[in-house]
Amino acid sequence: LIIFQKLYTKGIYTNLLKLLLRLRPSMTVYDIDDADYLRFDKKNIIFFIKNSKFCTVGSKALFDYVKEVNKNVLLLTTPIISHQEVKANKNSVIHIGWVGDYGFNKGSQALFSHKMSLEQLFLPVLNELNFPFKLTLLGIKTEEHKKEIEQFFKGNTYIDLNIPNDINWQDEESVYKRIKAFDIGVSPMINSEFNKAKSAFKIKQYLSCGVPVLGSPVGENLSFIKDGKNGFLCKNKTEFKEKIEMIKNMNNDEYQLFMNNTQLDLNIFSVQKYCNDLLIGLKKVAQNQNK
Repeated sequence: LIIFQKLYTKGIYTNLLKLLLRLRPSMTVYDIDDADYLRFDKKNIIFFIKNSKFCTVGSKALFDYVKEVNKNVLLLTTPIISHQEVKANKNSVIHIGWVGDYGFNKGSQALFSHKMSLEQLFLPVLNELNFPFKLTLLGIKTEEHKKEIEQFFKGNTYIDLNIPNDINWQDEESVYKRIKAFDIGVSPMINSEFNKAKSAFKIKQYLSCGVPVLGSPVGENLSFIKDGKNGFLCKNKTEFKEKIEMIKNMNNDEYQLFMNNTQLDLNIFSVQKYCNDLLIGLKKVAQNQNK
């Protein structure tokens, strides 16, 4: 079995893999979990999608796109590892958290960046809150971006801003230990074709830690946020603000119910289910080749 991923460059490596695909097309898979065809020259991406025997995708939007080129396509939502890092109680001071790649905000990357979504849909809301809260941002990689955020909240006497730079992303357990400290996990996303194709990975991370979520009603967020049960769908800044205040004012029993609901569907995006579904898909392709 040969699995191809993220092949959009025009260099020697990609060309050699194209040759490999030509020479050995049987039992080949192209796996795609981002709409890279919107950010890069899609010629090579389409080549691998079209000529691989089988494609796996991370979202419904990607499924629809790939299906136009290759009929053998399987939706495999990005899995979350099994872990024991689940929050126990709501904090006395509400703790809001975000995880992601802050990314770029200039040039062609702008429309695809988490930075733009945060700036347009979420960060301004926090300067309107009139009660103490903690904000943790996991994924701010540069000193420039850190200073930019600190400047944005300069003068805000309610915020306890936490931007750690000692994150070991290879140690997933340690990342989940940080997430379980949140009371609210957020996923603001501008409604764009690129964001519709994302796999809602951060939503799954929050839910796996027992953390209720607030997210934009975009793409795969709609598949995992059960509005009013494990979090809320927020169409704009006003709704993000309202739902933060609502969760902040929940009593312990009300909040505990939301926490419990986050754990109901974890099997849907487990590694075990991902592996089982992948094997079933590969078996079907192999059977079709033998007919």
